[in-house]
Amino acid sequence: MLKHFLIFLTLFCFLRSERQEWSSTPIDNFFNSNFNQMIFRDPIYLIPYELKIGLFNYGGNGYFANVLKGNFELVDNPILLDNQDINNNFISSVSSRNGFFIELDIFKYNFLEKFFHQNLYDFHIGTGLRYSSMLSNPIAPIYPNNSSYRFKPSIYETFANLSLSMQYSPKFLIFGQYSFGLSYASLYQSLSQENYINASGLNENFSFGYKYILKKDALPYDYLVGLEIRFGRTYLNKIYDKKNETPINGMNMHNFGIFLTFGTMFGGNSSKADKAYSLMLKKDYISASNKFKQFLNVYNFEFRHDEAKEMLNFCYTQIPYQYFDRGVKAFNINNYNEALRNFDKSEQIARPELILEIESYKRDIAKDIIDNTNQNIKNISFNSALNNLNKARKISASFWAETDKVEAKILIQKGNILKGLDDYINAINYYQEALDLDPTLFKKINTKYTELVIAIINDVNDTKNVDDLKLVNEYLKIIIGLKPKYKELFNTYIFQIEEKISLYDKTMTQINLKEYIRKRRSQSIVSMDKKVSLGMSIHELEMILGPPTSISKENNFELWFYQNNNLKNTYFFKDFLLIKID
Repeated sequence: MLKHFLIFLTLFCFLRSERQEWSSTPIDNFFNSNFNQMIFRDPIYLIPYELKIGLFNYGGNGYFANVLKGNFELVDNPILLDNQDINNNFISSVSSRNGFFIELDIFKYNFLEKFFHQNLYDFHIGTGLRYSSMLSNPIAPIYPNNSSYRFKPSIYETFANLSLSMQYSPKFLIFGQYSFGLSYASLYQSLSQENYINASGLNENFSFGYKYILKKDALPYDYLVGLEIRFGRTYLNKIYDKKNETPINGMNMHNFGIFLTFGTMFGGNSSKADKAYSLMLKKDYISASNKFKQFLNVYNFEFRHDEAKEMLNFCYTQIPYQYFDRGVKAFNINNYNEALRNFDKSEQIARPELILEIESYKRDIAKDIIDNTNQNIKNISFNSALNNLNKARKISASFWAETDKVEAKILIQKGNILKGLDDYINAINYYQEALDLDPTLFKKINTKYTELVIAIINDVNDTKNVDDLKLVNEYLKIIIGLKPKYKELFNTYIFQIEEKISLYDKTMTQINLKEYIRKRRSQSIVSMDKKVSLGMSIHELEMILGPPTSISKENNFELWFYQNNNLKNTYFFKDFLLIKID
């Protein structure tokens, strides 16, 4: 841990300038995560219809200022009378000025998108119809006094509208809308609900609100459910009163309403670049770069193109660090294979300062593999141990000497097993290879040579076959090579044996002798198959039969399988000792 801290401290000034996040501060991250989710979205092309229903309250001049203060009391009467002596307080209470309306907006189309492709805002132009009615029916003045009629305006309106929406998320949008149109109304209603005395004028409204988007993957459009707040005005300046029965000359109604909306829309879908942007904020630069490339391959507008390309290039600069972080995470849980895969990918495109840190981790991995192999050298097969050492050499060349020392131990074990199987020549070869790899083993291997001399001498004494004398002659020369101090003693034996050999076959050449020795060695290897016996270690069996075809574990046993033609043998090991042959 101390070493890693020092490396980080040393390279901090370099890494700081390269390892970056798109959101430089927590505030930036909050804004980008919540308000930039749809910067590459498709524009909302069409809102075919929106159905709106809600309640409203109205008043006269100065009404909006009071509403914003939370006061709905009547300051100025919206009803204009031709006679100042007539009492116009019949709508003075708040409850007498409440109403409801139903509205249908039709075919709101994003015309500007056709001329200038952008998705910052969606401008929709459409039309609509609205019906409004009062919830109260106070007694109102009418000539002559006729109590069968009450003041209950019903208003029919048609209008054109212009709306501006901003979509920050795939789940919602906010909007504002302005509409202007014509109004038609009836002012009175009889007890039998017949409308009486008509009027006409103009209307205009400004509203804003929030709409929640209900995604339907199986449909080409999405549903909209929202809440809208409206400030509007209906000005009725023409009263159609042929009989001159009403003192009302006009109405100037300022209204405030809240209502629910329901509709459908086409467009407003997030693109691959939006998904890439989200992944980039989550520091998944690898996945983000793939999606940015997919987006740019099909996106053919100039708007946002440079921005997407800039983000893609930023992801490229951070990908080495993401691979590096993945490698460190795998390293911390000892998943070295996964760590090395990610370190290698990072190293291919990393800057020099990051490569230095990667190499530090790779050296740690190589050292750990070497140490584990050395500690468990008696519990794993020779083939597996050598594979581990070769792997460590490939990971880092810094510990080449350490791998040679561990491999030398393996070669000595192989030599010991062959010596026990009377295969002296191959045992000598393994000992010599071990000495070449680790010269510090000279004393230990010299002792092994002494043991071999004793074993070879015993074999010489037991040799009676004439043909075997030739092999004995070679053994004696080996002894002299191993122990030069025996040269004088064994030269006499060599001379005598060579005389006997010449009596049997004077025409045998050195080539035939080598061929005989080769056959003899081959026969010894074949005969070694018969030397497999219970109680052997995994290493002894491996030296006789070679690496197994496959290895498996069942219960507390380790099973080694050997496939020879159509024959399949199974060797059962427990605690690394052979206990059963099947």
